[in-house]
Amino acid sequence: MDTKNRAFLRGFLITAALFSAVSCGNVEGDRDVTSAAVPVIRETLKEGLITFLTGEVTLVSDAGERYPEIGDSLTVGDSLVTGADGYAEIQFGDVGAVRIQADTRYRLGTYSLEGDGGQVSGALESGSLVAKIRRLTGDDKFEVNVPGAVCAVRGTQFLVRADEAGSVTVAVSEGTVAIAPPSMAEVGRSGDEIQRIRTVMPLVSRDQEVVLPPDALAEVEKEIVAFAQRGADTDADAAITDLEQRVLAALEKAPVPEKLTEDNAVILEEEEPTLVSFSSSGEDQEIEAPTLVSLTIRTEPSDSRIFINGRSAGIGTTSRVFQEGVIVSLAAVDSNGIRKEQEIVAGSQSTVTIVFEEPEEEAAPIEEPEEEAAQAEQTSVQTVVASPEVNFRITASPSDAVISVSGGASGRGSLVFSVPEGEQITINAERAGYESYQKQIRISPAASPHRVELTPRPIIARTSLSSGPGVGSPAAVENLVIGATGTGALYAVDRSGRILWNLSTKNSKVENAAPVVGGDRGYVIGNAEMVIFDPNSGRILARTDLTGDRADLFGRRPLSLGGYVIVPSDSSLVFVDPASGREEGSIEIPQGSRMSPASWNDKVIIADQRGTLLLIDPDQKTISGKVETGSTQPIGLAPSVSTSGIAVFSGRRGDVSAVDLNGQRVLWERSLSDGTSVGVHTDAVISGETVFILGGDTVYAMSLGSGRDRFAPVGEITAPPMVRDNVLYLCRDDGTLLLHNAVNGDFIGEVRIGERVVARPTGLGPYVVLSGERSVLVVDPRSLTE
Repeated sequence: MDTKNRAFLRGFLITAALFSAVSCGNVEGDRDVTSAAVPVIRETLKEGLITFLTGEVTLVSDAGERYPEIGDSLTVGDSLVTGADGYAEIQFGDVGAVRIQADTRYRLGTYSLEGDGGQVSGALESGSLVAKIRRLTGDDKFEVNVPGAVCAVRGTQFLVRADEAGSVTVAVSEGTVAIAPPSMAEVGRSGDEIQRIRTVMPLVSRDQEVVLPPDALAEVEKEIVAFAQRGADTDADAAITDLEQRVLAALEKAPVPEKLTEDNAVILEEEEPTLVSFSSSGEDQEIEAPTLVSLTIRTEPSDSRIFINGRSAGIGTTSRVFQEGVIVSLAAVDSNGIRKEQEIVAGSQSTVTIVFEEPEEEAAPIEEPEEEAAQAEQTSVQTVVASPEVNFRITASPSDAVISVSGGASGRGSLVFSVPEGEQITINAERAGYESYQKQIRISPAASPHRVELTPRPIIARTSLSSGPGVGSPAAVENLVIGATGTGALYAVDRSGRILWNLSTKNSKVENAAPVVGGDRGYVIGNAEMVIFDPNSGRILARTDLTGDRADLFGRRPLSLGGYVIVPSDSSLVFVDPASGREEGSIEIPQGSRMSPASWNDKVIIADQRGTLLLIDPDQKTISGKVETGSTQPIGLAPSVSTSGIAVFSGRRGDVSAVDLNGQRVLWERSLSDGTSVGVHTDAVISGETVFILGGDTVYAMSLGSGRDRFAPVGEITAPPMVRDNVLYLCRDDGTLLLHNAVNGDFIGEVRIGERVVARPTGLGPYVVLSGERSVLVVDPRSLTE
């Protein structure tokens, strides 16, 4: 590898709970693998944990080189080097794991945990690895840096291979990997600016792969390095736009992803890392580290192949970490094809040796007088009867279901325990998103293992909506959701589906009402009045009649900002006292507006009828900026603003605009349906680098940076979309809730609701609240998403 490429190796970035472990246990080769006690690994969730070793593996650190052991932590600056027969696996908390394959060198570079996320950086200097990453959320990042490229991951399973010639292969079986030149990390500009460049980089999606020659991104690299070396420009926006165009031109020469080859598909399937399960101590609580134990498996003769839970795990000797108490299926096949199998409980012993040699011939039994033999037999039977014990096994599906028994034994997914013959036990099993299970059985000597199949329970509550069908976009407030109905009424529902209060208003014929909560007050406007209410009790605190251009049928809503509530009308924004509803000033919108206002950096933003986006200073009540767009006559909706300051909104015919609020310029514009008017009346949803918007009966997914389609539109949709934890929730017109991967559009599953839903789904803790034509439903999606 040349010096330049080494300088750009930055490695993994993983923002999530990570863990470390006390080094325990022994491993393979000529080293001693026996232990008087089962080694227990007690994790602290701070560093990477070596969970699997086989063959020649070396740990290189400042202290020198040594053979690692199962349970060792991989700390900053350490490298794992595997030989021709060596493999190792490293797990990073509950985020995921990587399998370091043969003839590979991997180095851990930096580590940090800040706020809700963390980072781990490393370097795949040569060789290959297979990674399995669980769904990432918030600021979570997982990046693999190799010579000449950076692979950014969002919840996926993929392979990265760096060969001696400098080529890099990226193959993906699940999820999406974005590829960029390593110098992206070197650009001395704000993250918001360079984010526009990231959005145009190539993606490798599910069942695709790409082979990058050493100079694949050289032109892109050259442009970005030159941009970084120029320093600050007077016109930063013009500079980043020029760079964007140059990068797009350079990418024309880069290879494009192709269909995943059969060889790499097999590797991804057979070499998938094993993830040790973690449990949570409760909702919104920190991840609770399980008790982990190491197990070393040896064979005699030493050329026999070892299989763990049906997967090849090495030859002769191998070691792996397991959660204490789980059932481990072991097998070995010798050179003659003879197979031997056995099961053990993880933690019951530290070393297992599978022997193929024929045992020595047993000596013939010594004949005893009949009287003595009968007496011995009777003594033996009496001994068994005196303390009869049966080893009983319970397994559950899904495999992370919690099992408990009346006697106190408990486990996750599988449980083996001793119980007196004839005793009656009560088996309980539960898992989020499933019906709880309970059954009593009596133990007999020949009792078969008990299998628990939990039944998914996606709908946990359904409550009648007596005041009419749910409409608009409900608001989530702590442990309740506040929604509106088509008759103008308001209601509040909790997680159990219980209606806490109902509130009637003078508003009627409401199509898209959206309650707004600011502090300890809620607000709603309609075609007759504005109501200020207590969100917890539903008590009316104040009400103001709306007449003329202040009355609205299409779901305009107020904005709570600072010490004001800002109420939109057709010609102005009216500032009112949040307690009394008394008017305290206004600002005219010269061209008029039918939109709802939004806020950004203490400014109010709203578009007029001509599609001009206005930036308003609420203290001075003056217009401080204008950006002309082609999104004319927007109705009801408010601009949606990303964390990087990009505002997205649509005109009523489906002409969408994205505006850079920092630079006050249009980033892109597009029509949702070429040549056809598509009605848009609800806010867009911005999730990461994707914009979702409902146009007519179709939801479109577009790149925040370019406006290009992320994946194919989804039709027959009746309600605005919701995105949570990278899951896209859509309501289909046949009364079905659809779940899609929000990154690549892959279908996850569906829940049959049984009634049409036009209100936006609303998140409430782990649940999703749906307001249908006749009822409010509380849905637990975790049987599909976890």
